[in-house]
Amino acid sequence: MPGSPDRREHTNYVGSGFHMKDSSLLLVLQRILKESHGRISVKLLHESEPTEWSPWAICPAPGYYEIDKSGPFRLQETEWFELQPPRLKEQIIHELDFPQSELNTEGSAIRIYP
Repeated sequence: MPGSPDRREHTNYVGSGFHMKDSSLLLVLQRILKESHGRISVKLLHESEPTEWSPWAICPAPGYYEIDKSGPFRLQETEWFELQPPRLKEQIIHELDFPQSELNTEGSAIRIYP
C-alpha cells in the first residue's frame, strides 16, 4: 500500500505447502475471520501492492474467494494472505496444522503462503 511501512517487517510468516485442499484453507480463513473479528489483506501474483484490509472473506465457489470490494479471485492467483491480529496465530497453527517452529512470534500480521 502506498505510504505504508514495509509490511514484511511486521509480519509472522507461515510456511507454504498446505496439506489441505484449497477450498478447506479458504473456508478455515473465512471462519477464523468471522469468529475473531480479524482482518485480511491479500497479495495477488499479478499485482504490485496488496489489497486494503478487509473485515471478511467469503468462498463463493471451490478454489475462489472474495474480500471486501475485491474479487472473486482464484487461490492460484494468490501470493499470500495476511491476517490480523497476530493473536490468531495459535488458532491458525491448530486449524491449518502448521508447526509452531514455522512462525515468528513478533509482528502485527500473520502471513500465509498458499
